[in-house]
Amino acid sequence: MSSPQLFTQRQMSTDWLQYTSKPFGQQRLSGTSQPFSPTAQVVPPDKLAIGQPDKAEKSEAPAKKPKINPLGFLFPVMTLVGTPLMLITSLLGVKKKDGSQELEFNRNGLTRLAERGFGKPLQVPRMFRSYTWGKNILAMGILPKTLIGIMYGIQSQQPSMLFAHVLQLPLTYFIMKEKKFATTLVYLMGGLFTLGFINDVQNGNIKEKGDKHKKPRMYDMTRFKQIFSLHNELSVPNRISRFFSEAGKMLKFSAQDHIITTKRAFREINKLIHHQKNGLTDLQTTGSISKSSLGFLLCYAATIPAMASMLLLKNQESSLAKVLSRYSMATTLLSGIMLNFGMFLVALGGKNWAERVPLAGTSLELSGTVMGYATNDKIRPFAVALQQLGAGLNTIFYANRAEKSEAASPKASG
Repeated sequence: MSSPQLFTQRQMSTDWLQYTSKPFGQQRLSGTSQPFSPTAQVVPPDKLAIGQPDKAEKSEAPAKKPKINPLGFLFPVMTLVGTPLMLITSLLGVKKKDGSQELEFNRNGLTRLAERGFGKPLQVPRMFRSYTWGKNILAMGILPKTLIGIMYGIQSQQPSMLFAHVLQLPLTYFIMKEKKFATTLVYLMGGLFTLGFINDVQNGNIKEKGDKHKKPRMYDMTRFKQIFSLHNELSVPNRISRFFSEAGKMLKFSAQDHIITTKRAFREINKLIHHQKNGLTDLQTTGSISKSSLGFLLCYAATIPAMASMLLLKNQESSLAKVLSRYSMATTLLSGIMLNFGMFLVALGGKNWAERVPLAGTSLELSGTVMGYATNDKIRPFAVALQQLGAGLNTIFYANRAEKSEAASPKASG
């Protein structure tokens, strides 16, 4: 058997003979596709890498850098500032008084350890201010989050996304007050947002596959954007009239989203029960549509009974309230697992760091939501902090997708 070195030398000689035996204008180097030019630098045979792929073929196109609106970083920065202020002071003994918005301070083991380290007692008024500042910064983060969500909903042409973030705005006040139902409502709005996100992911899959038999599901936002444009001659009454007209049509579109997604979820559950191939057990990225559909259904199934319990049952210590609370916590966990799994699959297929952010963000947001069902007031600050921190990280992902949707969608006229 000939050695690899001898084979390389023979092959190299054959290639060089083929090169020199051709007419001058037709000479080509082995492994290249460019014709020989008198001005080209001739590579000696002993320097040729025989059998090696061309550098142009070997190198892959670099992943595109994420394009993110600067507003997309504001909420994450706010959470990185507000979370430590709120959590550290909570660990050191700051909490709300039962049934009141006033703060109280109870020394614990960490408090004594910190005082021993500083060599003096902690200043309680300063800790109260730090806690309040942290809580308010986290609550105010919902404003840039909402603006990014509205941008994403408009650019991806998904009314459900738009409504989910507009309806979150009034929750800012209640988050500041640490109302228990606020974190539940934020999660409910996440289910509404998921409807539009499923459409956006599905539209992306259709575009990547070039499937001409499937029509992307999106709502033409041209007329809606014209309402707020300064470059048209619409009168104020016409703008108001068009606003309500478009809002009604988008509500109808979102209602259809609910029906389509619910049917898809039950269809996948039926396939799972009958041991048929389904998107719930499929680990491919495209299966995230089915998983997110079931996650949306479970999200509604968890949060609506929880809200009913908080609003209708005055005695939260009653047996019915406890049963509903435990049911909602378990269902929220299940919905979060499905929504997380769907987002994980989308994030795993990401081509840059911004597209992979949900790998951490969704886990933190789910943890905060589940902790929000706890009856212990000491846990509630952690619930708010984790939920807002996770949501802040995910805002970067949505800001990136909003820019991508804007680049891919046709510009509205007027």
